Amino acid sequence: MQVLFDLRPPHLVQSQETRVDPIRLLSVLFFVVFVLLSIFNIAFTTLQLNNVRSELARLRGEETRVTDNNDRLGASIGSMREFRDRIKAYLAFTRQELPTVEFMAALEGAVPRGLKIANLEIRPGSALMRGSALTDQDIIDFGAKLDGMRNIVRKVDAPVTTRGTLGTRMISDFSMTCSIRSITDIADTYPEQIEDANESEGGR
Repeated sequence: MQVLFDLRPPHLVQSQETRVDPIRLLSVLFFVVFVLLSIFNIAFTTLQLNNVRSELARLRGEETRVTDNNDRLGASIGSMREFRDRIKAYLAFTRQELPTVEFMAALEGAVPRGLKIANLEIRPGSALMRGSALTDQDIIDFGAKLDGMRNIVRKVDAPVTTRGTLGTRMISDFSMTCSIRSITDIADTYPEQIEDANESEGGR
């Protein structure tokens, strides 16, 4: 009869006799892999989120710059439109006033000594004059001088006259209408005037 004594410590005997469970081992392995993958996904997602936030901040900055540029361009376009409107208004005013100035300057030298203009109405394209003269011949001479200013006056209508008195002297009251050229027509006549002046100097 043989009696065997196991001299190993109890905990060692228990650990050596315990068999490895494959299912439990796989479960633990899967759990570890799952934890690692979860940590990796969390880290990757966090990194992507930071990148998206940075890109969003950059796009918002671009949007702000584009908005500022649009506002500046809108203000510039508004200023340019106002300037254009002022230029148009100035040109319209110039087109109306320049013929008037030209006609007034020419009228000063066309009025005979015995004629007086009491009222002058200038409208776009026409002028109406009312006045009095000592004789009818003064009115005729005045109309002839106006008709001779072809660079400014387009046509002179026949005067309408009535007899009146100035003290004890008989006078002729008249009203006369003439057509005034536009500023474009006046500008077109300047080359002809220069050519006529050159021909006159050449003839001398």
